[in-house]
Amino acid sequence: MHPVIANTIQSAFAKVGATLVKTYQYDLLVAQRDKLLELYMQQFDTDKRSGTVGILFSMDRPIQLYATLESYFKYVKNPAPLHVMYAMTDEKYNAAYNDVIKEFSNKNVTFIHETKFRDDLITLISSLKEDNLFFLVDDDTFVKEYDMNELNKFNPMKEIVSLRMAPYYTRSYTMNVEQKPPKNLKESNEHKGMLEWNWNDETSGNEWAYPMAVETHLFDRREILAMTKASSFKAPNTYEGVLAQFFTAVKNRKGLCYNQQYIFNNPCNKVQNENDNIAGDITPEFLLEKWNAGLKIDISKFHHLKTSAPHEEYSFTFIKR
Repeated sequence: MHPVIANTIQSAFAKVGATLVKTYQYDLLVAQRDKLLELYMQQFDTDKRSGTVGILFSMDRPIQLYATLESYFKYVKNPAPLHVMYAMTDEKYNAAYNDVIKEFSNKNVTFIHETKFRDDLITLISSLKEDNLFFLVDDDTFVKEYDMNELNKFNPMKEIVSLRMAPYYTRSYTMNVEQKPPKNLKESNEHKGMLEWNWNDETSGNEWAYPMAVETHLFDRREILAMTKASSFKAPNTYEGVLAQFFTAVKNRKGLCYNQQYIFNNPCNKVQNENDNIAGDITPEFLLEKWNAGLKIDISKFHHLKTSAPHEEYSFTFIKR
């Protein structure tokens, strides 16, 4: 069993005081689950793709959501439709979210004020018609021009494309360790200008061994829907955690990335208590004050940015909206 999956499952079971079944029993159950998923997907002609769509998660971060959307529509050519699922822990964020919705009313983006995350997400994914699906979160920022039509040529049942990975990374922010790309990273023969690697290679650590990230990794929507319906979760972080448990079903698909990242994640704050991820200490309340003062985050500061990891903290510069 891959260590990423083992750690995730053991942590989840420990929280409820359960005892993990013996490894061989667990591996048998996982193999059965993966086979059922494979049989389910056989009803579709996965070689034919019908476009790309994105889902963006946001909570208590209207100014950061604005920056994500602004960078997306500024730097992305032929932008895929976006569906924003947003939530707030306090009504004080409501007016700011309404401002964001108004600002992007002329763009191909739909806003969904979630009431129950899992149910709303299943309803949304079920309603979509596109076959290729990617996720975003509201502390992501696009840093480089990209043509979204490129994503239509990939088949996520064979390869998982990442817009966040890059060959010059030297560390993992989330694990707080130095880390170089896997030794099996090489130029792709099939996709010119791209690099490929094996998610399951022993030198593919942390993000390089984490195909199910909800940050611009490309998936098959129908497969993701099946995984989602089969899983229990309450919010985006636990959702990504349960998707990670499907590693065994996708581990043999190639990983693909470009020579430079197209987004980065700025973990300047944390608005959830589902995990103990490392994050900065810029409070959502402070950022809400900036928004209410008529300011926005200056995304030009991050144009052509090259980070040392997919996640990296950067301070904000605020300018008038």
